[in-house]
Amino acid sequence: MLSREDEAVLRQEWRTPPEFWEELDEEFHFQLDAAASEHNHLTEKYLSSAEDALADGTRWIIPEENVLRVYCNPGFSDMGLWLEKAEFEVAQSPSAIVCVLGLCAPSTGWWEDALNRVSEIRLLAPRVQFEPPDPRIPRSSNARENALFVFRGGAPLATGLTITWRWK
Repeated sequence: MLSREDEAVLRQEWRTPPEFWEELDEEFHFQLDAAASEHNHLTEKYLSSAEDALADGTRWIIPEENVLRVYCNPGFSDMGLWLEKAEFEVAQSPSAIVCVLGLCAPSTGWWEDALNRVSEIRLLAPRVQFEPPDPRIPRSSNARENALFVFRGGAPLATGLTITWRWK
């Protein structure tokens, strides 16, 4: 049995489930996982908390290294900051794509901001059921609806495209 403190530390370590990742990666061919750890990264290149993906000097899109496709599952904390960073990064190249997995939360301020910035929002059906970071934690259903925010370099922002994506 894990203590509450251990569970709290591991809360941000839940992994994107393989079945969802495979569908998404087949479409986008990601080269960087922008919010990962040694234990849950999904691409060879990844940014851990030590690199601070939200810092001004941390780059996600690196055209000179052919890093143009980025996946980000930030654990749903500070979503507005993650979406702002995704928008900034995708502006670095017309070929760039950044996908941020987040909550469907239309009553929040950051959601309204996202509607004015993102190229596409995919409302996900069914809900994503994340992989626990420790086998002692049972896999459980996600209690909230999910959305995938897709930022495309060179594309007009706020195209108004919101769809339900039946990924499974």
